[in-house]
Amino acid sequence: MFHMLVISLLIGEEHGIRPPSDLMVAREVTVTPGMRQRPGPDIVIVKKAALTSLQT
Repeated sequence: MFHMLVISLLIGEEHGIRPPSDLMVAREVTVTPGMRQRPGPDIVIVKKAALTSLQT
């Protein structure tokens, strides 16, 4: 429960992380740095242009 609360506080609308307008906070996504690596960070800051509604 503590872990979920911290994530909610970090990305909440009122007190959460506020990146510049060309970036956004994404959560529960995996990152593929290599062929056999696929860590799942809690939150990640990405360029808005890199995300589309067609991605899974």
